[in-house]
Formats: sequence, C-alpha cells, structure tokens
Amino acid sequence: MADKVYPPVTFEEFQPTSYEVWKEEAVTSLKGGDFQKKLFTKTYEGITLQPIYTKADMEYIQETSTFPGREDYLRGAAAAGYIADRWDMAQSVEGATPTQANADILHELKKGATAVNLTIGRKGVVLE
Repeated sequence: MADKVYPPVTFEEFQPTSYEVWKEEAVTSLKGGDFQKKLFTKTYEGITLQPIYTKADMEYIQETSTFPGREDYLRGAAAAGYIADRWDMAQSVEGATPTQANADILHELKKGATAVNLTIGRKGVVLE
C-alpha cells in the first residue's frame, strides 16, 4: 500500500474566538454540569488549573523573560534548568527513633529511592 500524501495543514479555516464564546460552548457541552466543578482542577498544592488560558492570565507574572538560575529564581535555581539532572524518587520516612529511621531509609534506598523526606518524632528533626 502506498503512503498517503496529506495536504499541509493551515488554520485559516478556524475563526479566532473569545474566552466568553468558548465558555458558552463549554457550558452547553456540560449539559447542566457545573462549569467550575467540572473544568477547574485544584492540585494538592492548592493551585487551581484552568481549562483554558489566555494572554490576560500572563499579566500578573512579573518577569517571563528571565533565565533559570538568575535572581529572583522565578524559573529555578539551576542555570541549565532541570534538563541535565535526573529526577529524584523521594520516599517519606517517619521513624519513631533515629535507629528505626536509619533502617527504614536503608530499606527505601535498596528498593530504588534516590531521596528521602525524613521526619522523626512529631516535630521532625534538624540535621546539621
């Protein structure tokens, strides 16, 4: 079977639309469902993810042309970003005693963890 040749895609056939028009269509598609509850997602960190973003959403961001690793560290502390570093696999360890925490950490490291979030006792411990 010969490979099909597809024409180049152009977006001229699509008309630009406003957020209000998009929202109206989304509400219609929900068929009575609550727009806020269905399309906005709250993360564990308390950040609400919107279903669509516009240029107006960028207005509150003070500086978007900075480089990673430069002052105010808006884009991270590493100049190369995080591309060069592997991700850490962190495991939370809550040891009742330092001896128990040590045993738990060694176990987690043996199972593949590369970082540990350590809590000893109710208030945690400061490691210096």
